[in-house]
Amino acid sequence: MGLKSLKEHFRIGHIIARYADKGVCIGSSYVHNLIHVSETGEVKWSSELGKSGNEDLCRYMQDMSADPDTVARLLAEPDEFSASLPVYTFKDGQVVEELCEKRGWPNLTHAGELMYDNSHFSTPEEAATHAKRELFSGIRIITEQVVDLDAKLKERRELIHTMTEQLTNLVLLYPASASQQPQEATGTAA
Repeated sequence: MGLKSLKEHFRIGHIIARYADKGVCIGSSYVHNLIHVSETGEVKWSSELGKSGNEDLCRYMQDMSADPDTVARLLAEPDEFSASLPVYTFKDGQVVEELCEKRGWPNLTHAGELMYDNSHFSTPEEAATHAKRELFSGIRIITEQVVDLDAKLKERRELIHTMTEQLTNLVLLYPASASQQPQEATGTAA
Protein backbone atom coordinates (compact mmCIF):
# COMPACT_ATOMS: atom_id res chain seq x y z
CA MET A 1 0.00 0.00 0.00
CA GLY A 2 2.90 2.35 0.74
CA LEU A 3 1.14 5.41 2.20
CA LYS A 4 3.25 5.36 5.34
CA SER A 5 6.44 5.01 3.29
CA LEU A 6 5.37 7.81 0.93
CA LYS A 7 4.54 10.09 3.87
CA GLU A 8 7.89 9.43 5.55
CA HIS A 9 10.01 9.64 2.37
CA PHE A 10 8.55 12.97 1.22
CA ARG A 11 8.11 14.36 4.77
CA ILE A 12 4.39 14.89 4.29
CA GLY A 13 2.88 16.60 7.32
CA HIS A 14 -0.65 16.73 5.96
CA ILE A 15 -3.18 13.88 6.04
CA ILE A 16 -2.57 11.28 3.36
CA ALA A 17 -5.17 8.58 2.82
CA ARG A 18 -6.70 6.26 0.24
CA TYR A 19 -10.31 6.97 -0.73
CA ALA A 20 -12.51 4.48 -2.58
CA ASP A 21 -13.79 7.09 -5.02
CA LYS A 22 -10.65 9.24 -5.44
CA GLY A 23 -7.61 7.07 -4.77
CA VAL A 24 -4.64 8.47 -2.84
CA CYS A 25 -5.10 12.06 -1.67
CA ILE A 26 -3.14 14.51 0.43
CA GLY A 27 -5.14 17.12 2.28
CA SER A 28 -6.22 18.66 5.52
CA SER A 29 -8.92 17.94 8.03
CA TYR A 30 -11.16 20.34 6.10
CA VAL A 31 -10.33 19.42 2.48
CA HIS A 32 -9.08 15.87 2.11
CA ASN A 33 -8.18 15.96 -1.58
CA LEU A 34 -5.92 18.94 -2.20
CA ILE A 35 -3.40 16.76 -4.04
CA HIS A 36 -4.16 13.56 -5.94
CA VAL A 37 -1.43 10.92 -6.30
CA SER A 38 -1.91 8.18 -8.90
CA GLU A 39 -0.59 4.65 -8.51
CA THR A 40 1.74 5.39 -11.46
CA GLY A 41 3.35 8.29 -9.59
CA GLU A 42 1.56 11.14 -11.33
CA VAL A 43 0.86 13.99 -8.91
CA LYS A 44 -1.63 16.79 -9.59
CA TRP A 45 -3.66 19.39 -7.79
CA SER A 46 -7.12 17.98 -7.12
CA SER A 47 -8.49 21.32 -6.05
CA GLU A 48 -7.82 24.97 -6.72
CA LEU A 49 -7.60 25.36 -2.94
CA GLY A 50 -4.32 23.46 -2.94
CA LYS A 51 -2.71 26.07 -5.15
CA SER A 52 -3.25 28.70 -2.47
CA GLY A 53 0.43 29.01 -1.77
CA ASN A 54 0.83 26.72 1.21
CA GLU A 55 4.58 26.12 1.30
CA ASP A 56 4.31 22.52 2.47
CA LEU A 57 1.78 21.55 -0.21
CA CYS A 58 3.90 23.22 -2.88
CA ARG A 59 6.97 21.33 -1.64
CA TYR A 60 5.12 18.00 -1.78
CA MET A 61 4.04 18.75 -5.33
CA GLN A 62 7.52 19.79 -6.40
CA ASP A 63 9.34 16.88 -4.75
CA MET A 64 6.93 14.17 -5.88
CA SER A 65 6.52 15.57 -9.41
CA ALA A 66 10.30 15.50 -9.79
CA ASP A 67 10.44 11.78 -8.91
CA PRO A 68 7.28 9.92 -10.08
CA ASP A 69 9.14 6.59 -10.21
CA THR A 70 9.87 6.76 -6.48
CA VAL A 71 6.27 7.74 -5.77
CA ALA A 72 4.98 4.72 -7.75
CA ARG A 73 7.51 2.38 -6.13
CA LEU A 74 6.65 3.54 -2.60
CA LEU A 75 2.92 3.17 -3.24
CA ALA A 76 3.45 -0.35 -4.58
CA GLU A 77 5.54 -1.52 -1.61
CA PRO A 78 3.80 -2.87 1.48
CA ASP A 79 4.15 -0.70 4.55
CA GLU A 80 5.70 -1.99 7.78
CA PHE A 81 3.70 -1.23 10.90
CA SER A 82 4.82 -1.03 14.52
CA ALA A 83 1.45 -2.35 15.74
CA SER A 84 -1.58 -4.13 14.36
CA LEU A 85 -4.56 -3.23 16.53
CA PRO A 86 -8.01 -4.40 15.50
CA VAL A 87 -10.50 -1.69 14.59
CA TYR A 88 -14.06 -2.22 13.37
CA THR A 89 -16.08 -0.46 10.73
CA PHE A 90 -19.13 -1.32 8.64
CA LYS A 91 -19.65 -1.72 4.93
CA ASP A 92 -22.71 -2.96 3.05
CA GLY A 93 -24.49 -4.04 6.23
CA GLN A 94 -21.52 -6.00 7.57
CA VAL A 95 -19.16 -5.31 10.45
CA VAL A 96 -15.62 -5.46 9.09
CA GLU A 97 -12.44 -5.90 11.10
CA GLU A 98 -9.42 -3.93 9.94
CA LEU A 99 -6.02 -3.28 11.46
CA CYS A 100 -4.29 -0.05 12.46
CA GLU A 101 -1.24 1.17 14.34
CA LYS A 102 -3.24 3.63 16.43
CA ARG A 103 -7.01 3.98 16.69
CA GLY A 104 -8.94 7.19 16.10
CA TRP A 105 -8.82 10.26 13.93
CA PRO A 106 -6.67 11.23 12.04
CA ASN A 107 -4.97 7.85 11.91
CA LEU A 108 -5.18 5.35 9.05
CA THR A 109 -6.03 1.70 8.83
CA HIS A 110 -3.32 -0.52 7.38
CA ALA A 111 -5.29 -0.31 4.10
CA GLY A 112 -4.90 3.48 4.10
CA GLU A 113 -8.44 4.44 5.10
CA LEU A 114 -8.75 7.52 7.30
CA MET A 115 -10.51 6.65 10.54
CA TYR A 116 -13.24 8.93 11.84
CA ASP A 117 -14.89 8.77 15.25
CA ASN A 118 -18.18 7.82 13.61
CA SER A 119 -16.78 5.23 11.18
CA HIS A 120 -14.20 3.14 13.07
CA PHE A 121 -14.65 1.62 16.52
CA SER A 122 -12.82 -0.36 19.17
CA THR A 123 -15.39 -3.17 19.31
CA PRO A 124 -17.59 -4.92 16.76
CA GLU A 125 -20.62 -4.10 18.93
CA GLU A 126 -19.96 -0.36 18.62
CA ALA A 127 -19.60 -0.70 14.86
CA ALA A 128 -22.85 -2.68 14.66
CA THR A 129 -24.69 -0.05 16.71
CA HIS A 130 -23.56 2.74 14.38
CA ALA A 131 -24.24 0.61 11.29
CA LYS A 132 -27.80 -0.03 12.46
CA ARG A 133 -28.30 3.68 13.15
CA GLU A 134 -27.03 4.64 9.67
CA LEU A 135 -29.10 1.95 7.94
CA PHE A 136 -32.23 2.99 9.85
CA SER A 137 -31.65 6.64 8.89
CA GLY A 138 -31.00 5.67 5.28
CA ILE A 139 -34.21 3.65 5.10
CA ARG A 140 -36.18 6.54 6.63
CA ILE A 141 -34.75 9.09 4.19
CA ILE A 142 -35.23 6.89 1.12
CA THR A 143 -38.78 6.01 2.20
CA GLU A 144 -39.58 9.73 2.43
CA GLN A 145 -38.11 10.24 -1.05
CA VAL A 146 -40.21 7.36 -2.45
CA VAL A 147 -43.38 8.83 -0.92
CA ASP A 148 -42.56 12.23 -2.50
CA LEU A 149 -41.83 10.63 -5.88
CA ASP A 150 -45.04 8.58 -5.74
CA ALA A 151 -47.02 11.78 -5.07
CA LYS A 152 -45.33 13.55 -8.01
CA LEU A 153 -45.92 10.54 -10.26
CA LYS A 154 -49.62 10.43 -9.27
CA GLU A 155 -49.90 14.15 -9.99
CA ARG A 156 -48.30 13.72 -13.42
CA ARG A 157 -50.55 10.76 -14.29
CA GLU A 158 -53.59 12.83 -13.34
CA LEU A 159 -52.30 15.67 -15.52
CA ILE A 160 -51.90 13.29 -18.48
CA HIS A 161 -55.46 12.06 -17.93
CA THR A 162 -56.82 15.63 -17.76
CA MET A 163 -54.93 16.72 -20.87
CA THR A 164 -56.07 13.61 -22.76
CA GLU A 165 -59.70 14.43 -21.91
CA GLN A 166 -59.17 18.04 -23.01
CA LEU A 167 -57.65 16.90 -26.32
CA THR A 168 -60.48 14.44 -26.91
CA ASN A 169 -63.07 17.18 -26.33
CA LEU A 170 -61.28 19.53 -28.72
CA VAL A 171 -61.03 16.86 -31.42
CA LEU A 172 -64.76 16.10 -31.07
CA LEU A 173 -65.75 19.79 -31.17
CA TYR A 174 -63.34 20.80 -33.90
CA PRO A 175 -62.65 17.83 -36.18
CA ALA A 176 -59.90 18.46 -38.68
CA SER A 177 -58.40 16.56 -41.53
CA ALA A 178 -55.65 14.07 -40.74
CA SER A 179 -52.98 16.50 -41.94
CA GLN A 180 -54.15 19.12 -39.43
CA GLN A 181 -54.17 16.80 -36.40
CA PRO A 182 -51.39 17.35 -33.85
CA GLN A 183 -48.86 14.57 -33.69
CA GLU A 184 -49.39 12.00 -30.95
CA ALA A 185 -47.13 12.18 -27.95
CA THR A 186 -44.45 9.52 -27.88
CA GLY A 187 -43.67 7.43 -24.86
CA THR A 188 -45.88 5.55 -22.50
CA ALA A 189 -47.55 6.42 -19.27
CA ALA A 190 -48.80 3.68 -16.99
